[in-house]
Amino acid sequence: MEIFKVQPRRVTTLCFSPDGSQLAFGGKDSVVCCWDQQSGERIVDQLWLSPIETIVFSPSGEQIIARSVWGEVLICELTSDASPVTLISGITGARNSLIGIDISAEAGLLAVAHCDPGGYDNLIRFWNVQTWLEQEDYTLRKSTHVLGLAFDSRGERLAFTGGVLDLSDRSLLFRAELGTKLRWSPDEALIAATRYKSSFIALYDAETGRIIHSLTLPSKAVQDFAFSPDGAYLLSVSNEELVRVWRVGAWEELPGYAWNIGQLKSIAFSPDGQRVASGSDKGTIVVWDWDRE
Repeated sequence: MEIFKVQPRRVTTLCFSPDGSQLAFGGKDSVVCCWDQQSGERIVDQLWLSPIETIVFSPSGEQIIARSVWGEVLICELTSDASPVTLISGITGARNSLIGIDISAEAGLLAVAHCDPGGYDNLIRFWNVQTWLEQEDYTLRKSTHVLGLAFDSRGERLAFTGGVLDLSDRSLLFRAELGTKLRWSPDEALIAATRYKSSFIALYDAETGRIIHSLTLPSKAVQDFAFSPDGAYLLSVSNEELVRVWRVGAWEELPGYAWNIGQLKSIAFSPDGQRVASGSDKGTIVVWDWDRE
């Protein structure tokens, strides 16, 4: 187990690179960082004008795509000292704000959501991850706000707040109010979802959109959650100093993890499932070996 004190006062997002060798993170202090897990070297250390909400790696692992709370989407190169490239410019306090973002190597796409609280411009925008050229977008009905986005593991479907989209023809497979943060189970049978400031995680049947189970956390808003790559466990953090562990299927809560590093805000598995990282509101990241057998 390793515990690191980092620059962002609140680590709201983190993720491992596709090969698991690097860990990218960001947070309240508007800093995008990337660490090499073996050398401990900081590869990227970029300062933005607004807090970082979400970070994802490109499929090649050579770029980090980061989104701020005000809608900027930037591409940070890891292989050069070039300045970040602005994919989308954000506007502080803008009504048409960017919310959801996800990337899929299998689909070769970056998806970014536009959510207009006034209901006039609700889109899912797509970019080719090789050329960074924008593709045809998907327009939603005015009453649908795209707050969460998640590709399935094969890159064939995209879950969003209003349902699930078939990416082959951009048809809506089913409509359901899924939530603001979404995760597919590795076998693609389930979609885990939570809503803003909610204290529960709902588990949906990925074929029908029907709720099959709900996990309730004791009076704490869910901040983040992640399935283990083998699909056997779901981990969650919710503004407390504890990583909760749930057995998938039985949905029993198992003994969790606590390190007294502050309220936990983010969590992620390495792609091989051997390590887990979690970030806190005190600017601390813990990385530990995962072994529940």
